[in-house]
Amino acid sequence: MVRRAAVFNLTDQALLAKIAVEDKSDGVRMTALEKLDNQAVLAEIAIEDHYSLIKEAAVRRLSNEILLSKIAETQEGIIGQIAAEKLKELQMSR
Repeated sequence: MVRRAAVFNLTDQALLAKIAVEDKSDGVRMTALEKLDNQAVLAEIAIEDHYSLIKEAAVRRLSNEILLSKIAETQEGIIGQIAAEKLKELQMSR
């Protein structure tokens, strides 16, 4: 709980990325992910994280159409579906 609170107060995007990818705690990773803007790191998490809720949260934070398209094409199940839906929403909002 203390580590999540500390991460909540961070603004350094490089540090948040490191925590979101490497921390052992799902809760700490999720807290870092919620503050993360780096699209490449979010895509990496969406593809490689072991916890499906974190993968979903990462996809939902993505706004890069190329990365969303890649995820929609390569990921099966809900992650690919969410990426495809998000991509469609972005394309319709133009």
